[in-house]
Amino acid sequence: MDQNGNVVWNQAFNMDVPAISVRGQYAVIYDIKGNSLFICNKEGCTGSVETTKSILKADISENGVVAVM
Repeated sequence: MDQNGNVVWNQAFNMDVPAISVRGQYAVIYDIKGNSLFICNKEGCTGSVETTKSILKADISENGVVAVM
């Protein structure tokens, strides 16, 4: 939602322990101890990643680069 409460985009996620990291215009949405994450900006989700290992934490930079632990 934007500052006025208007819906900018709407995306459904199926996660057991969801978490988000936001920096600038970008966000990374991920499932703690899961294996998927989604990279989003104000236009919507621009990418996704499936890992072979469990995700403990993820962070995103202001230009959309993701670090995953």
